Amino acid sequence: MINWPQSDYWVGKYPQIIGQKCLAISQIASLGRPCDNAVIFATILSEKSLAVLGRHRGCLLLLSETNREISMCLAEKHGLIYSEDPRYQFAEVLEPLWTPQSLRGRLTWDLDRGISMGENVQIDPTAVVEPGVTICRDCIIGGHVHIMAGARL
Repeated sequence: MINWPQSDYWVGKYPQIIGQKCLAISQIASLGRPCDNAVIFATILSEKSLAVLGRHRGCLLLLSETNREISMCLAEKHGLIYSEDPRYQFAEVLEPLWTPQSLRGRLTWDLDRGISMGENVQIDPTAVVEPGVTICRDCIIGGHVHIMAGARL
């Protein structure tokens, strides 16, 4: 999860919010790991993800128009914005808040691997990371992953 730098930036900018409008957004989360007071986007909602989101409060949910009917039950606890492309809407909400530099953090050169890395990066010993890769802060590279030269994460 990424901390949210301004909790009230989006309130006046998105009048199409349905449901809760007074939200104290403090972070960004994913549908797979939701938490309270987060911005989350979803293109497809399952019954399981609806149930999980129902256990949380105070989120700004950016959802696909196709989920409108099944997700209205979430409006009591969350603010909802429906979009044809919720991933793009998510990027649009976040874009004015961060620069690429602030998201990636301070990079240091790993001489042994020949890569640039941010803070708090974890690389599984079975992963292959070729020289010339840039890995930004808080990334976790799982086992048996192969990241080719020039990739930016």
